[in-house]
Amino acid sequence: MSAKVDNAAVQDGYHLYLYHAVFFDEKGNWSVAQQGMNSEIKIARRCHWISDNFGGTFLFEPRSGIVCDHVHQNVLDMTSCDSTETQKVSRSGKRIS
Repeated sequence: MSAKVDNAAVQDGYHLYLYHAVFFDEKGNWSVAQQGMNSEIKIARRCHWISDNFGGTFLFEPRSGIVCDHVHQNVLDMTSCDSTETQKVSRSGKRIS
């Protein structure tokens, strides 16, 4: 599910590839690290998910962080609390003119 969120809900030009690791400990804690590549600018970014920071939903800021050497200005992250108005419009099915 983390891969689906990072590939579909975050529109930043990065697409996940083979690097996807899930780790568990004996107490049931988990973490996920996955890496995506932006082939246009030839830069990778990593998404980190940690069970301690996971609020139990994939819809609202589920990951612990995104690491990249490049900062993009126009990124659509449908899981961000800054995107609540966009989320409402998306759920309503209404057209924006």
